[in-house]
Amino acid sequence: MTGSTLIETKNAYINLQRKIREKEGFFLAWITDGSAWQTMKTTVAQCFREIDFPMNYTIASEKLDRVVSELV
Repeated sequence: MTGSTLIETKNAYINLQRKIREKEGFFLAWITDGSAWQTMKTTVAQCFREIDFPMNYTIASEKLDRVVSELV
């Protein structure tokens, strides 16, 4: 996914994150395939600022259990 599609998806998840923050006991982990992380660095950087737990498949497979256990 590149260009405007990724930007629209990012905006949708940022809006979802804002709604989730209003609910106690919920968090958002956005797991992507990571293909745009090298080519769309500005968009990905905004995700890291706005979304609690953005990660690609590799990070998720290595760290998601730890993230969840620390939150629960």
